[in-house]
Amino acid sequence: AEIDQINILQASYKAMHLAIAQLNTQPDLLLIDGNRFKPYPTIPHQCIIKGDGKFA
Repeated sequence: AEIDQINILQASYKAMHLAIAQLNTQPDLLLIDGNRFKPYPTIPHQCIIKGDGKFA
């Protein structure tokens, strides 16, 4: 499986990027729950530790 080849963190980044690419409207900013994110080429991001508890 691909996840075994690229590791769980890289697979998570890839999944997030694929989801972002499918958005009908491009956001001005990506709020990422966690402390790491592979930057998306055209949208700035902000990592928020325990973001799900702060914004849910």
